[in-house]
Amino acid sequence: MAASPPGLPHPERPRRQSGRRCPVGSRYVDGGATVGWPFYRNALSRLGAALASPFTDVKDPLSGFFAIRREQLLDAGTRAKGFKIGLETLFAGGDSLNVCEVPISFFERQKGKSKIGGSQFAAYLSQLIRFCKGTSSFETLQRFSLVGLVGFFLDLLIVASAQTLGADIMVAHIWGFCVATVCNYVAHAHFSFRDRPKGGMQLQRFVLVGIMALAMRGGAIATTSALGLPMIVVLVAGIIGGGIVSYIGNDFYVFRGGGQHAAKTRWRMATVGLVCYVVALRLLYQGAIDLMPQEAYYWRYAQYPAWGYFDHPPMVAWLIWLGTAVFGDTEFGVRIGATLCWLVTAYFAFRFADGLFGRMTAFLTLLLLSVLPFFFMIGTVTTPDAPLTAAWAGALYFLQRAILQNRPQAWLRAGVCIGLGMLSKYTIALLGPATLVFLLLHPMHRRGLLTKWPYLGAVLAFVLFSPVIAWNARHDWASFQFQGSRRWAFEDLVFSTPSLLLFIAILLGPVGLLLAGAGAGRIALLSDRFDFRGKEAFLAVFTLVPLFVFIFFSLFHSVKMNWTGPVWLSLLPVMANVVETALSRGTMPRLLAAVKAAAGGSVLFFAILFHYLALGLPLVGYTNGLRGLPIAWEEFVDREELVFRQGDTALVGSGTGRVVRLTDTKAA
Repeated sequence: MAASPPGLPHPERPRRQSGRRCPVGSRYVDGGATVGWPFYRNALSRLGAALASPFTDVKDPLSGFFAIRREQLLDAGTRAKGFKIGLETLFAGGDSLNVCEVPISFFERQKGKSKIGGSQFAAYLSQLIRFCKGTSSFETLQRFSLVGLVGFFLDLLIVASAQTLGADIMVAHIWGFCVATVCNYVAHAHFSFRDRPKGGMQLQRFVLVGIMALAMRGGAIATTSALGLPMIVVLVAGIIGGGIVSYIGNDFYVFRGGGQHAAKTRWRMATVGLVCYVVALRLLYQGAIDLMPQEAYYWRYAQYPAWGYFDHPPMVAWLIWLGTAVFGDTEFGVRIGATLCWLVTAYFAFRFADGLFGRMTAFLTLLLLSVLPFFFMIGTVTTPDAPLTAAWAGALYFLQRAILQNRPQAWLRAGVCIGLGMLSKYTIALLGPATLVFLLLHPMHRRGLLTKWPYLGAVLAFVLFSPVIAWNARHDWASFQFQGSRRWAFEDLVFSTPSLLLFIAILLGPVGLLLAGAGAGRIALLSDRFDFRGKEAFLAVFTLVPLFVFIFFSLFHSVKMNWTGPVWLSLLPVMANVVETALSRGTMPRLLAAVKAAAGGSVLFFAILFHYLALGLPLVGYTNGLRGLPIAWEEFVDREELVFRQGDTALVGSGTGRVVRLTDTKAA
């Protein structure tokens, strides 16, 4: 193997501003490269770097090519072993290291054999767990396992006994969980983690973890029960599902070790845990809750794949078709596309914020993306907003790279994202005028209009969208008229701006509104000091231009709640940066407390809501899914099939409360 500085780009700017300099040879900054590596090795290397990201801002923390003073290396102690010595040093150095990443080219070895294998990867995971300050010894793990095993059988006994006495599964599993959880708490405090310090908030943290574990357990029970598995399998799956959350929460949060991480590291670790929990919660409950009327409506689209439909482009139907082709005509098959779209949104939002403000802001952006109401829901239910938001996030990321980082070929990728977004919902076209406004406002970026790349990106977007244009041309421009001229010209005049503002408040939630206001104030302050240039101007323009269109429309027409949702993607990095600034400076403790409370409260609210919709709650009962709504999954299908059998003419809802009569159901 060989590592050599290519000598082209300049090193990355130092990521810390105090202490002694520590240059690190990096394969993953601009100018760095891995030469001759197979795909699997590149993937493993990237995965290893991603797993270490909560503990360091360095993009290539596993690099063994670095320089550091001897005394700082010794600070890492005897725990630094093998190829992970660089990461150990970075973690031990903390804020005292002024890290500078220098691009290198890393070549495949010419002789010998790599030592990387299963044992090395296991050692690396063990190192990361130690960084988390989780289970510190095998003896502690044994004690925890013993308590968990006793709690498992106690839980199972209580649930089985309650069901024998006639209790339904919801009441039985909650009783078993509560009794076993109380016993486990006492045993963990006095036996499993007897060597851990006792904190004043330990009981409150335990209650929080307990509710999260209960919701996860309910999702496992609902899912396995829907699959028709034997009751003993259902109960065991539920107990194991809740036990995993309980174990992680108790080890890393409730009975955490005495050593304290830096504030930023704690927030990063909390973000990772919360994101994993939210994704797992969605996956468990998506197949156990009835479809919403809109989802059943779009599912019917998917029965007749086409290049266009009356009130929306085809992407949502394609996603549902793909999901149901793999998982069958089930709720999970319909909704899995929403989760995949949320993951794509999270990836691009993370990269977008990282490129603008750095890694810490990127993690906090991911936190907000997980808990703000609009972004939580687009990952839960399948509507056109899910693929639209994913495409919007990708377009913002590539536009930022094309314009602010002067990467001409990023225009092509931005064009692909906008084209895919146009296949999802027409509103992503608002990024076009926003881009033009930003380029015209800034002479230094205006020169990009004189190159071929923006126009090639526009051509790519047009090509991807052209099938929808062709479909509209064959159907009297039905969809374009419905979404365009019909909305603007033929609707009754209604002043709905107050409704639009109320919808924004619902989409963002109280803390989201607070952070949005603080972020807008920061942009205004920076615009006075720096003549409104660079990333702050970029984020302001790409937020305000689409938002202005919706506000102007609301002056004369009615609006919908979800319309402005994707617009806030461009403001999320500023909102997250407000939190990072408060963490770095040790200011605004009330704001930080509000963000913590909002994050925990949002997750608990949706967890309890999912449990209620799938299994019910004590003293509240069971909603029987969403069948109390006017139309739901089975009822919609039965009614649609009846209408379809009566003739070629069918009534097809437009999605806005109106009904239109079309002679071609498939085209509709």
